[in-house]
Amino acid sequence: MRIDGLNSLNDLNSSKRSNGSKRYDAGGLGQKQILGEEGERIAEGYLAKKGYRIVERNYRCPVGEVDLIFLDRRVIVFVEVKTRTDDRFGAPVEAVGSRKQKKMMKAALFFLSRHRLHSREARFDVVGISLKGREPMVEHVQNAFDLS
Repeated sequence: MRIDGLNSLNDLNSSKRSNGSKRYDAGGLGQKQILGEEGERIAEGYLAKKGYRIVERNYRCPVGEVDLIFLDRRVIVFVEVKTRTDDRFGAPVEAVGSRKQKKMMKAALFFLSRHRLHSREARFDVVGISLKGREPMVEHVQNAFDLS
């Protein structure tokens, strides 16, 4: 997927949340939300170690949401993170079905349009986090799905 023009990283970085809310404040969150935030924190660290640069966390818009948005060199990467404590419902990366993919695509297009990124390359990645053992297991699928 190609999109139009970003002048600099500053254009993207200016889109970070500015409401001052604490992302990992567990007050009022259920166990599922806490697990999800822990998975997102692990995924963010994993991708940062691979050289990706964070642009936005928990991007929400009228048409959907994206867990993490990164830059991988000049490619904008929209990331869905799935975290599991067991395999009862399959591997974490298998949990991103067509409905979730469509919502992510709509949110990504909204983001790209809002930031006038019409000529930039973009992709969708999925990061699965398994918290079964002592250490988290991370599975990263690049180009997990396409706009179609």
